[in-house]
Amino acid sequence: LTPSHDTKPGQIARWVNSNENFRGGIVARARALLEVQNTRFGTMSMQGVPKFLVPLASWMARRYQAAVGAKLKKYGLRYDDLYDPLYDLDIDEALKRIPEEEYQLRLQRLKRAMDLSMKHTYLPKEMQEKQTPFLHYLQEPLQQVQAEAEEKEQLGTGRHYERSIP
Repeated sequence: LTPSHDTKPGQIARWVNSNENFRGGIVARARALLEVQNTRFGTMSMQGVPKFLVPLASWMARRYQAAVGAKLKKYGLRYDDLYDPLYDLDIDEALKRIPEEEYQLRLQRLKRAMDLSMKHTYLPKEMQEKQTPFLHYLQEPLQQVQAEAEEKEQLGTGRHYERSIP
């Protein structure tokens, strides 16, 4: 199967998933673009994508975001819950700056997700509909921490929470 003007979107998705070269190039780029999205305004940056591929990359990024959102809803998680404070020290510092209530809600969501995963079940459908996987709570503090780190780097001073990761 090769995509043509009369190919349905489902067929294109199956073709993309079966074609390694296509999947390796454009899908990886679409996923990277989705990660770079501007969460404040809900727009994506298409920098680095050839102009004729922008509609396809946009479509694929929306499909990927919908798939990630559906998976997060099944476990009752938000996208920001996936950040690991042990992996990135900026995340650890940003988590210290969010309100205690939001931090406790994050811990409860993570515990519930681990429990559901261990039981090999998902949230009930009515609970999944109430979930908001792309309601960000960590982006603003994280941007502040990163701006402060960049400023300290320009001044030539080290980060006050700098340590080595094992």
